Amino acid sequence: MFRTAQVVSPFDDKVMGNPIGWLQEMCMSRRWPPPSYEMEHEEGLPHERQFTIACQVLKFKEVGTGKSKKLAKRMAAHKMWQALQDMPLEGNNLPQGFDDDEELGAKVCNLQGRYSGLKDSKIPTLNIQHTHKVSQFHKALKQSNGPKLKELQNIIFNNKDFNFIQFLHEIATEQQFEVTYVDIEEKAISGKSQCLVQLSTLPVAVCYGCGSTSKEAQSAAAQNALEYLKIMSKK
Repeated sequence: MFRTAQVVSPFDDKVMGNPIGWLQEMCMSRRWPPPSYEMEHEEGLPHERQFTIACQVLKFKEVGTGKSKKLAKRMAAHKMWQALQDMPLEGNNLPQGFDDDEELGAKVCNLQGRYSGLKDSKIPTLNIQHTHKVSQFHKALKQSNGPKLKELQNIIFNNKDFNFIQFLHEIATEQQFEVTYVDIEEKAISGKSQCLVQLSTLPVAVCYGCGSTSKEAQSAAAQNALEYLKIMSKK
C-alpha cells in the first residue's frame, strides 16, 4: 500500500515546505541575484511582537508579517515565490521589460552575454548564512551516491581521448545542475582560443580553458571543471 508524501510545515504560519530555499533555487536557476530581506517594521508588546520583513528580487518586492522574524521572512519568501512562478521569461532568463536595465546589468553576471561584461559585475561577499549553505552543498556532494560522481574519482585526466564535455554533462544531469559554455572572443597571449564554463552549483563555479580551437578550449574548461568537482566530492 502506497502513501502520498506530504510536505509538512513545522511552523504555525501554515506555509508548507521551505519557501526561502525554493526562492533561492528559483533565482539561481534563472541566473538572478539572490533574494534580499530587510526588516521594515516591529511593533507590539514584548510577548506579542509583530514583525514585518520585505523580500526583494530584482525590482519586485513582497512583504511578509509574523510573530517572529523567521515567520515573517518565510511569509515574504512564499509570497515572492508565488508571484514569480508564472512570470513569462524571455530568452536571456530575465523578466520582460528588464532587458535594458543598467542597474540590473551591474548586478547580474550573465555569462551568456559578452565577456567584457564580466569585468563590471559586482560579486556580493558571502555572509555567515551563505557560507553555511555552501558548506551544506559540499557535504551533500560528498555524500552523493551517484554512479557518475563515483566514477569521476577514477578518471585519468591526462587522457586526451577522453570526452570531458560529455562526462561533465552526464554528471550535471545526475546531480541536477546546469552547464553553460561561453566562448571568449579575445585570443590568449599564446594565440589560442579561450573559453569559460559555468556550473550552476552552490556557489556558482566558473572554470577556464584554452586550446587551438574553440572545441579544444571547451574541452579544457570541462576538464578543469571535472577536476574541481573531483576535489569537492572526494570522501
